[in-house]
Amino acid sequence: MQCIDTIIKTQDGFPLAVSQFKPNNAKAHLVIAAGLGIPKDFYRHIAQFAANREYVVTTFDYRGISESQDVNFKGRDHKFSYWGQRDLHAVFQHLKTTSTLPLIYLAHSAGGQILGMTPYCKDVVAASFIGSVIPDAKNYPKLIDKIKLKFLWWVLLPVLSMFGDTVPASKVGLSNIDVPTGVVREWSAWGRTRRYLFNPKFNYDLSEYSSFTSPLKVLAIADDELATPESCFDLATEYINAQVEEVILQPSVQGLSLGHFGFFREKAGVFWDDLFDWYDEQI
Repeated sequence: MQCIDTIIKTQDGFPLAVSQFKPNNAKAHLVIAAGLGIPKDFYRHIAQFAANREYVVTTFDYRGISESQDVNFKGRDHKFSYWGQRDLHAVFQHLKTTSTLPLIYLAHSAGGQILGMTPYCKDVVAASFIGSVIPDAKNYPKLIDKIKLKFLWWVLLPVLSMFGDTVPASKVGLSNIDVPTGVVREWSAWGRTRRYLFNPKFNYDLSEYSSFTSPLKVLAIADDELATPESCFDLATEYINAQVEEVILQPSVQGLSLGHFGFFREKAGVFWDDLFDWYDEQI
């Protein structure tokens, strides 16, 4: 297996840091789309596992995250939606123009929200979402979680994103590293609005969400307080024509606690074979 680091350019000229894990024999491409503020290197363990299962794996940093930087970049001018419309789009475009292998998608958190922002989503033959949600209060049964969401959307994020080009998201437990201010502003605007980014008030072209017709495995982690089963399965309803399979993973059965991030750590490897057996069936 080889690991190759490279830079690709988006249509608006932004340089994206990309890592590819290449097996000797490959049966499909797997794109791993990160959660908000999570560097691509966080996913290296599952990427290496997938390469050993004969998948060419691509991980990448969204613009403004970790290694995807530009000297002219101003975080306050950036948007969460650019990660799907421009960055994920560029990764898919690069793969589609350099290979004819089937395209598979593995999304963590935000990665599941943005798949339908690029027309290349219709070329994905199978996708899985891990902890990807519509974070509406109705999807969080506990009163304390509803209160936390209200505080997040209406107080914490607006205050943190008032000044500068970066939000210290890592210092308040929202992500692994700090995040561009414009991302947080758009994110909090979604959170304050019914149906999140899918509300017509944002005027996004959402037509591609319905163009995704492939199998979609939605995994909710039982001990993930940030992504309840209700919130995970609610997001899947926006991919209205997908062939959806809903799964609630019970890490306690294996004596594990995974939360929102643990599925991608080495300790969760006991669950990976089942996921990749499912991918194999789809291709």
